[in-house]
Amino acid sequence: MQLRFLLEERDVYRIGLWVVKTIRERTEEGKDIEGQEFEPYSTKPFALPLGAIPKKHWKTLKKYEKTGEVAYYETEAGKLWVRIRGGYRFLRGEVLGLPVDRVNLRRSGEMLSELQVIDIQQDGSGWQMRIGWVRPELAERAFYVEKRGRKFLGLTEAEQQTLQHRIEQMLTQRLELQLPGK
Repeated sequence: MQLRFLLEERDVYRIGLWVVKTIRERTEEGKDIEGQEFEPYSTKPFALPLGAIPKKHWKTLKKYEKTGEVAYYETEAGKLWVRIRGGYRFLRGEVLGLPVDRVNLRRSGEMLSELQVIDIQQDGSGWQMRIGWVRPELAERAFYVEKRGRKFLGLTEAEQQTLQHRIEQMLTQRLELQLPGK
């Protein structure tokens, strides 16, 4: 009797979909790769080009200029920038009208929504799978999110154990299908 325990490409793809779903769900809950809550949004003052803020929010910015929360200035290159005294938390909550109670990396939703299985290949050592983004700007955004300390790509220890269990179940089902009399 010959039994094959190798996973097929469709199995690897299903595993990849589960990994993507798991990363999205954990991140939506505001938890990082260690299962810990993400650091709260920063209240440290910062500056950014005015053009980085959607035009529909410029009126709100002007309102906060009067209170001193927002200040405009021109760079040496002649570009208009905005200084936000209350940090990204203020920009996100007061200006953009987005929730600030839980960090979940969903400003526009694009980055997490477009996380996907990019490539699956088989070589002499087994299957290789890449999870990421087709659009380079989203991969770059994720890179900077991670670089700033919000680690979300990957699986927690518990998620890795769950994945191992799922793979074992997959292999057990294959074995049962191959045994005589089944």
